[in-house]
Amino acid sequence: MMQQFALLEIMGLTIVGVILGLVGVEVQMDSSMRLIVFAIFLGMTIWQLIIMRTLILPSMVKQGTPRQNIEITSYGMAGTAGIFAVSTAIVTGIGWAALPVGLAGLFNWLTVRTYLESLPYGSVGNNGALSGPTDT
Repeated sequence: MMQQFALLEIMGLTIVGVILGLVGVEVQMDSSMRLIVFAIFLGMTIWQLIIMRTLILPSMVKQGTPRQNIEITSYGMAGTAGIFAVSTAIVTGIGWAALPVGLAGLFNWLTVRTYLESLPYGSVGNNGALSGPTDT
């Protein structure tokens, strides 16, 4: 359920951002500042993926966090890319700027999904924590 919600959030907010940019949300900002704002939002989306995939998710698995908590945290973080996408379009006033941020968000979602599918379901022990080769 959380998986579908995060995907719909990313796609929906990206589309909203493109539409807002196309209908002419006018922002008084020069082109170099628009580029900087775009780069910041795109960078935040990519940086979030790196932090989530290399630090947060492996540490949650290592601590024996219940699988449901891992899924909620990971898909929740992946879904924020949709917020970054619509924010990019609104702040810069350029609709197409939401597309690369939204695509990076879809990549975040796919990376999370791939990572979670690689985790063993195992038996539920110590309050629903994962059991298997990830626990030592």
